[in-house]
Amino acid sequence: MRAFCFRRGRVLQPKRTRASTSAVFRHTLGPLETISRRSLLVGGSAIAAFWLTNSFARDASGASSPPGASSYPKVVEVEKHAKGTTLTLALDHAPFPHQDTGFKDSTVMVFVPSTFRDDGTLDFIVHFHGHGAKAKKAISDHQLRGQLYESRRKAILVLPQGQDNAWGKLEEKGGLAALLAEVRQVLQSKKVRARMGRHAVNARSRFGSVVLSGHSGGYLPVARCIKPLDGRPTGGVDVREVWLFDALYNDFDVFRDWVLARKKTKKSKGHRLMSLYTSGTTMSLSHQLRDELEEKAIECATDEPEGSISREEFGSAQALFIQTTLSHHGCTAQNNLFRDLSVALSARSNARKGKKARKITERLVDL
Repeated sequence: MRAFCFRRGRVLQPKRTRASTSAVFRHTLGPLETISRRSLLVGGSAIAAFWLTNSFARDASGASSPPGASSYPKVVEVEKHAKGTTLTLALDHAPFPHQDTGFKDSTVMVFVPSTFRDDGTLDFIVHFHGHGAKAKKAISDHQLRGQLYESRRKAILVLPQGQDNAWGKLEEKGGLAALLAEVRQVLQSKKVRARMGRHAVNARSRFGSVVLSGHSGGYLPVARCIKPLDGRPTGGVDVREVWLFDALYNDFDVFRDWVLARKKTKKSKGHRLMSLYTSGTTMSLSHQLRDELEEKAIECATDEPEGSISREEFGSAQALFIQTTLSHHGCTAQNNLFRDLSVALSARSNARKGKKARKITERLVDL
């Protein structure tokens, strides 16, 4: 079998020729004279689809599931809302349980907005909570679901449960790829697709772009996933964008080198980074990072104070630095920055162009 691999957030799959498919059936089904040509082709397609689906997670993680791993999809709870569907999952490739700690919470929160319509590719925004937080509470406290819905962005939100300075399997080679592969397989299962209705994930959809977002101590798993290992990102996914919500406390060199690894060109937006800061360490390191990136000819924009730069600058800069007057806890929700980033930074073309500054609006509590 040929292995799958991630490239620029996508999965490359081997082509299967009619000749190779026929060879398989001659070997497994016996005399061909008892089978019609139409039955042969239909059966070949079914076996090929089965092989592709079941081998994806193994190939993405670089290894088969560990002994004793539960079968999936494993759906703990499904919450339906007019703005989308929230799934509480317990996954084999969640950060925990892990051999280095007794922490056993395998929760992964997944939100699919009701505006989602599958066009064959799946864009993911993976958000990491801060120290002492719970994924299920963070998704509500930071109003991430409502902001994603309002952005009308075709993306799926994923929040894994971590443990302060430890992120278990997500710190290992291929950890992020394995997690997203399992989330994808859960969403493509018949039972989940039936519950999702019009915004269900197609059974043959592939990976699109991946954004990593972190609040406070959530910078650590972001850095671990994008840090190079053997010439590739440790997480196994070529992350397109990184959003740090008052989170640049450490791993300065990792974030700087990640941006420099792919500069913006006429054909590519490069690796794009946003760092929002309040004061102290996150402010000083953000300023230092901006200065070093500008020395390397990276297009940077500084929104200081928040809401002072134009919508065009907000959406086009490769590195965006935002000073906020909000509290450390409220910076992900109150000014709708997560929503506006979903609109502007993730868009395939620069969104909201214009000379006026980005309008700052206070968020009402919702979802």
